[in-house]
Amino acid sequence: MSELIFDEKHDAVNKHAYWTAVLSDGRKVFEDCRKGLPSAWIRLKQFLKDNPTIKISELFLTFGGQRVRISKNHPHDFDGFYFSNRIEAVLGGIQKMSKCIGLIKGPAAHVIWICQDGVKKEESLSYDPKDPRVILDV
Repeated sequence: MSELIFDEKHDAVNKHAYWTAVLSDGRKVFEDCRKGLPSAWIRLKQFLKDNPTIKISELFLTFGGQRVRISKNHPHDFDGFYFSNRIEAVLGGIQKMSKCIGLIKGPAAHVIWICQDGVKKEESLSYDPKDPRVILDV
């Protein structure tokens, strides 16, 4: 089921808003948006479950003209990775889309949100290990 995208130039990769996962085997997986398939994050999660010797080494998020990097070489131990999208809207006003990536450590996901206007915000969130936004590095 993986059907992952390993080429940044693939037509299904949004060049302005995507995550990139660098895998322990050297390949890079790119977020894509293709109809009829589960989200790329869900497909990556399944791929890692099916290939337990492969792990995420680095995770990048490109959005709003910004780029954030999270590395396996982070100075602290952590339990996994987190990715999410959100849309904030004011009734009768504009909508703002944000994306985040982060590290799971203990009971919290420590994430960096990037808004479409490029503003970054750090946040700690509680999470459920069964949440589809979570990839545990076990």
